[in-house]
Amino acid sequence: YRLEGIEDRDVLELDDYLEPGAVTFIEWADPALDAIENPYLVRISHESPTTRRVSLEGPVVERL
Repeated sequence: YRLEGIEDRDVLELDDYLEPGAVTFIEWADPALDAIENPYLVRISHESPTTRRVSLEGPVVERL
């Protein structure tokens, strides 16, 4: 789904996907970060045509 604004989340019942213990991947989540409690960010960058770099940000990193 492509949302025009964070207010559109009510249409999709997005809060159901953001319950404690849920795992939800949101591409281009920057506009929604204020609405997500304790977000974990996974950034994937292209290093070469066959190589990707994955970095994690958030409380999950402390547990790894």
